[in-house]
Amino acid sequence: MLHRRSTPNPLALIAVIIVCLCTVGCGGQKMDEIMESWQGAHINDVIDRWGPPTTEQHIGGRTMYTWYQAKNVDLPEYTTGTTNVYGDVAYSNYNTSGGGSVNLWLRRTLFVDDSDHVVSVQWEGNNYPIAEIGRYATWRNPNSKPKPSTSK
Repeated sequence: MLHRRSTPNPLALIAVIIVCLCTVGCGGQKMDEIMESWQGAHINDVIDRWGPPTTEQHIGGRTMYTWYQAKNVDLPEYTTGTTNVYGDVAYSNYNTSGGGSVNLWLRRTLFVDDSDHVVSVQWEGNNYPIAEIGRYATWRNPNSKPKPSTSK
């Protein structure tokens, strides 16, 4: 009798969970730092780095600039299965999981005063950087000074 079984590796599953938890915890902090780096900056400096905003609205003496991006990502399917052979007959059982898609989005909003300097920042979404690489490398204000580390 031949028995073959395909099962997920438990260590791989633990690694995926750890990466997901770290991404959720670390990414938000990174995005906060990036957004706060623009406090006091001139809006033209932001536009030079981020490109033109998606929307611009005038509200009570301030101007609100918003950059919005969204995309759908298709998730892969995977199949696991078991095949048992009894004599010259094979019995197989397969299960396909996963698939579908997820909507990733991010809204960055800056409020500027009448002298066009950033006075308030906010962001929301689930597609934020966990590291300042790739397309995220230009998001931080290059003229801002990093805050001193509070870790000992």
